[in-house]
Amino acid sequence: MKRVLLSVAVCALVATVAVAQTRPVRVPDLIGLGLFGSDAHNGGFYDVHVASPDRARVAVVVQRGNMTRNTVEYALLVFDSTALRRAGNPDTVLLWNAASNDPAISSLQWLADNRTIAFLGARPGDVAQVYTVDVVTRTVTARTRSASGVTSFQIGRLGDPVIYQEQARVDTADYSAMRAHGFVVDNRVYPSDVIGGDWRGVRRAAGVAPGYRIMRGGREAALVFPDSTDGYRDCGVDSYLGPPLSPAGDALMITCSPLAPRPVWAAYRNARYRLFADRYS
Repeated sequence: MKRVLLSVAVCALVATVAVAQTRPVRVPDLIGLGLFGSDAHNGGFYDVHVASPDRARVAVVVQRGNMTRNTVEYALLVFDSTALRRAGNPDTVLLWNAASNDPAISSLQWLADNRTIAFLGARPGDVAQVYTVDVVTRTVTARTRSASGVTSFQIGRLGDPVIYQEQARVDTADYSAMRAHGFVVDNRVYPSDVIGGDWRGVRRAAGVAPGYRIMRGGREAALVFPDSTDGYRDCGVDSYLGPPLSPAGDALMITCSPLAPRPVWAAYRNARYRLFADRYS
């Protein structure tokens, strides 16, 4: 009799596991799925594996949706490089939530002391600012106080200077009337602009002529770049070609687009080079 009861119990357990394994994936399952990276859309490859200068630590950003709070939970994890081979547990340095499409923690940059991480952070109700966090003491320090928010930044290896790009301001004075009576969305405005509260795409358009500021030694000032009077259409700070700041923090590399292609570019015969010379210069 005991064998029969045991067999029935085992069969019931197997059936329960089979049902659990075949349950279809639902939307809440996808929203609560943990993702590596700070990209607010699908995790991506940003801030997935950021090693300290001495390679002793590795910083990672992970995120997951929380349907109960209607937020996205971001965590800054730090691994000991030697423990990675032993499947060691990470050290959770920060846990911040985002209530919008903007990441709560992104753009990680280690400082030269191998224990301080600079990052772009935003908590619910606040605009993004540049912060630093000591991974040992958990001390978080705000490095900028921009009224409109920060979109990108560069920081010296020793924590000074901080060069950042401010978010363009959006005039919302007539939004209540637009909301009450309806409005036409310009075909140059992205759906993400509207969702983010920028119904005219002002912030993205302002990216052509961004406002950069520099903080050095506790003093702040606007950065003045070459403009049309110097023969350039727009200039900016771009890390695509390498770190824009020199190791000593006393020189900055900027990229500029000329108003017109240089005459020598007309000699290009490669089709790809011609495309960029004719359309994107």
